[in-house]
Amino acid sequence: MAGRPRNGRHWAQLPDLSSTGIDVVVYYFGLNVGDDFLCTATGPITDIHLWGSFKNDILPKDGPGGLTFYISIWSNAPADADKPFSRPQGILWNRTYGPGQYTVSRVYESTEGWYQPRQPEYIPADHKYAYQYNFCIEDEPFV
Repeated sequence: MAGRPRNGRHWAQLPDLSSTGIDVVVYYFGLNVGDDFLCTATGPITDIHLWGSFKNDILPKDGPGGLTFYISIWSNAPADADKPFSRPQGILWNRTYGPGQYTVSRVYESTEGWYQPRQPEYIPADHKYAYQYNFCIEDEPFV
């Protein structure tokens, strides 16, 4: 994790917004996306930030703020002899955010590639815009 910006309690995993950045499709039902983070202090997690973009810059019918997100925090099953990598173990906290329950803003404008692993399909220079989604956790944050 060296080289990642320090952000409060953990090392932030910022998106690769360079021209070699590739966005990966995550909208399939049943597909989960995760991000490990090293928690270095105790206290509540009061905000979560995600980044996303849309194939061919085609927005959902209600715009980039018209999505519903299910966000969860899981315990960690450490690597062992059978599985040489850590993995999620059990849900510790979760919340669903619908339109109007988070903020979204366009944060990037330049060309990026698009990857759809189930096809598989890779489209270089597919879209220009990336969005940042901010989730404020005021009631019952995860501690």
